[in-house]
Amino acid sequence: MVRYADTPVPHQFPKAAPVVMYWPWRAAMFKTLYRNDKTYRNLGVHRPRNPHDERLKQARWFDGEGRELDPLFHTKRIFSNFGRSNYALAQLNHYPLGAMESFVLKAARGRAVHSDHLLGLDYWVERNWNIETDDSIHRYDTPVAAKREELAADPVLADLHAKAVAWRQAKLDALLHLEPYRALFARLLMAPPSQPVPRAAAQMLAGYGTRARQAKEG
Repeated sequence: MVRYADTPVPHQFPKAAPVVMYWPWRAAMFKTLYRNDKTYRNLGVHRPRNPHDERLKQARWFDGEGRELDPLFHTKRIFSNFGRSNYALAQLNHYPLGAMESFVLKAARGRAVHSDHLLGLDYWVERNWNIETDDSIHRYDTPVAAKREELAADPVLADLHAKAVAWRQAKLDALLHLEPYRALFARLLMAPPSQPVPRAAAQMLAGYGTRARQAKEG
């Protein structure tokens, strides 16, 4: 999608990545839903951190299909096991790109965690997946529509929403007057949807990554 639209995101982007992916490696990074029973001291972006060692023995980790995970997940791992489905019981939809116009705005903002790291076509290519149609989230359309209508009836929220939409449109117009953002927008228009990396090629790349890490660790 090229143009930004003020409509619900799940309705705009029904296309998704394949259930099983071998590359990029970031595709296997997970988020964690856990009970705060004091086993871990700190939150993390993807998983809880800084565990109490004496409580780890009672910790049990499961993936999105209910399979119990090995002890490495209790302390370190942030990647699901590659080459299999992980979504039968739980799925968190992620819309990291939006329309091309929205991505130009996101690039101007910078990364959420590292705002000084500029976003470019590399970020887009690793996330621009339009391989499969996944409309499973639409089973929530009725309650979501009712809640959106309720929120829109609030005059303060409605005014803030209208101002936010106007701000996005004005900001995009300003950015496209600048050559770096025009160039990025043009590259997005020229870039085709990404294609999955075959398993053999992904294994080759992962092997190089493993050897590079081992060499760095000595």
